Amino acid sequence: MCYSGRGVSAVKHGSFVPFLVALPALVLLILPGQAFAQDSDGDGLTDADEIAIHLTDPNNPDTDGDRLLDGFEVFAGFDPLVAGEALLDADADGLNNLAEQNGGTDPLDEDCDDDGLEDGEERLRAQSHPFTIGGKLPTAIYTGPGGPGRVRVADLNADGAADLIFAHNQISWYAGDGAGGFSAEQIITTDVLFVRGLYVVDLDGDLDPDLISASYEDDKIAWYVNDGSGNFGPQIMISNTKDGPLDVFAADLDADGDADVLSTSRQDDDLVWFENDGSENTGRSS
Repeated sequence: MCYSGRGVSAVKHGSFVPFLVALPALVLLILPGQAFAQDSDGDGLTDADEIAIHLTDPNNPDTDGDRLLDGFEVFAGFDPLVAGEALLDADADGLNNLAEQNGGTDPLDEDCDDDGLEDGEERLRAQSHPFTIGGKLPTAIYTGPGGPGRVRVADLNADGAADLIFAHNQISWYAGDGAGGFSAEQIITTDVLFVRGLYVVDLDGDLDPDLISASYEDDKIAWYVNDGSGNFGPQIMISNTKDGPLDVFAADLDADGDADVLSTSRQDDDLVWFENDGSENTGRSS
């Protein structure tokens, strides 16, 4: 099933007896067919449902300010009063929830049109879309020496289209146009040697996807701040003391609301994590 932006209202208006809805400091007499059946902010929820059921603002299509419409969040089972779900990929199809909303796909269904191709993969095909079956593979995006060691997909510039990130002896990205076309290469850093781990996550809590890398030959675990438009800051070192880091991941390990960093190292034969204090000071090994 794909998201249409309609039909998410939980209150059906028809030939019903008028009823009273009691809210703190507010009692509303809702009459079928009158003003509260409208959707003032165009978010897919009626004003009546926003006030009486979801407690969202009927004059603000995005009550929690996370770029997901209130109606979309209700449709997907998210909380329209709590920000932080826009950059998550609920169905693990390569499209974050914001891209699913903007593209009209279901954030809880990895294959919206049931054609055997995940929605994120279809977005990367030159003549395919999650609502159509088939499509041709695009021409080569990168053909340089060595080839990319790791490839990831994420919306780095908040335009709703899937972008490509690849890493080997440098980390670069290509802006997607949403129809299988990609921009010229945009280099994030060349200060890495043989990247084995690459992960996209919001490390500084600004709702923009940042990057973490683990490079095997120079023993670096580092991250790069995204300003929300695909512009990345300089390399920020998390650790350069682990011998041969192989992979990197992020999760909130200490329940403080910040994504911490995990890494494995081949030569050290260990799995470690680095505490994130919510700023640029991710780095205490545990």
